[in-house]
Amino acid sequence: MTSDPAARYHRWKFALGVVAVTIDALFLGGMAWLHGGHRLVDLARRLTSAWPVEVAVVAVLLGLLHALLTAPLAWLRGYHLPRRFDLLHQSLAGWL
Repeated sequence: MTSDPAARYHRWKFALGVVAVTIDALFLGGMAWLHGGHRLVDLARRLTSAWPVEVAVVAVLLGLLHALLTAPLAWLRGYHLPRRFDLLHQSLAGWL
C-alpha cells in the first residue's frame, strides 16, 4: 500500500462511488419490488386528477426519497472526504 495522499483519496472516492451505485440500485430495485411506484401514483391521484401534476408529484416524491436516503453519503463524498484531505476549505454552512 502506498502512503500517497492522492492515491488514498481516489481509492476512497472510488469505494464511495461503488457504495453510491449500490445504494441507487437497491433503492430502485426496492421501489420496484415493493410496488413503490404504484403507491406513489395512488398518493398523487388522491392529491390531483390532472395527469401532468400527478407525474410531477411522483417525480418530486421519488427525488425526495432518494435525496433523504443518499444525504449521508453525499455529505461524506462531497464534504467530509475533501476536508479530510485538505481539498475543501469551505464551511459546512457554505457547502450546504
